[in-house]
Amino acid sequence: MGMEFKLEQITPFQLKQFLASPQMAYEWVMDDIMGPVTDMLGQDKMKTTMEEMIARTEEAFKKLPAAMQKEAARSVEVMRKQYEAMLNPKESAEVRKRCVLDKDWHVLHYAINKTNDAGQEPLSWAVLGGHEIPDEEGVMGYGPVKYLAPKEVKEVAKALESVDASALCSNLDKDDAKKKEIYLAHTLGDREEWEYLPELFERLREFYREAAADGNAVLLEMS
Repeated sequence: MGMEFKLEQITPFQLKQFLASPQMAYEWVMDDIMGPVTDMLGQDKMKTTMEEMIARTEEAFKKLPAAMQKEAARSVEVMRKQYEAMLNPKESAEVRKRCVLDKDWHVLHYAINKTNDAGQEPLSWAVLGGHEIPDEEGVMGYGPVKYLAPKEVKEVAKALESVDASALCSNLDKDDAKKKEIYLAHTLGDREEWEYLPELFERLREFYREAAADGNAVLLEMS
């Protein structure tokens, strides 16, 4: 299947939970197993389990300072919608705010930065940046899930505004990409095959715009 990449918005409180308990982060990103689990345990059992998790979260949030209660309430509401979506995977994509780059992630990064895995920050963070969440159980085949904190998301969103989407295809150089070991470099000989790259970039830019406007963090996942 190859390496596939996606980004997902999460609330600041979700990020705090995931950093405190990395296992929760990996249970979250691997929600594709929730369908079989739900079938095995039954809708009622799964719903009860999720309600218990939300209840524990709400109880923990009550200990927060009054100034943080509004944000905590928003986070709980987001979690409730997302957990409910897990009971119906078909609705999950509509509730969870994601940007899926599929196998085009590395070419997009290369077109933006002209590099393999680095570049000028914060622009280079858009696809390959972020801090690692420890994969203590070793469940990810292509490395740990990464995250960008809300402040960093705003920096990325601002940096992406300066990129000329229409010029991205002109940055595709097959020979240079091969030297830099860009994934799918062998396909860059025919730029017509990548004429959709500006549209893919615009999708990524809009994703970061929305995340920044909402004050969200972002998870970056390779699978």
